[in-house]
Parts: sequence; C-alpha cells; structure tokens
Amino acid sequence: DFTRPMDALLALARHIDRLNDRFGILAAWAVLLSCVISAANALVRYGLDYSSNAFLEIQWYLFAACVMLGAAQVLRLNEHVRVD
Repeated sequence: DFTRPMDALLALARHIDRLNDRFGILAAWAVLLSCVISAANALVRYGLDYSSNAFLEIQWYLFAACVMLGAAQVLRLNEHVRVD
C-alpha cells in the first residue's frame, strides 16, 4: 500500500511549511527592526554628530537574517524576483 509513505511525506511537508511560516515572520520583524535602526542611525549621525559602526553591523546582520530566514518562504509563496 503506497498511501502510508505518501501520508508521512505530506505530513513532513506540512511541518516544513509551518516552520517556514515562522521563519518568514522572523524575517519580517528583522526587516522592520533594520529600518528602525537605520532611521535612528541617520538621526543620531546627523542630529547629534555621533556615528558608530555597531549600528551598521547590526543592519548587515539583520539583512542577512532577512535573506536567510525569508528565502524559503518567498519561494514557497512564489513572490521572488525573477531575473531573465
């Protein structure tokens, strides 16, 4: 009977999709946090004449989190950018 292995694989696919949904939520929060940090960095740099590389590093790490955590979700939803 071939239905039992297929049911197991479909259950596994559903679990992976749920995990990707959670990673997508984390990626969305990372985008928002990156935007807030970027705006705060600009305000502090131009308003208070203070600059720190830590802000830029945090932005790069958050961007990496957006790409790595959101890639599978974007591909699953077929929302990725295609380059011909």
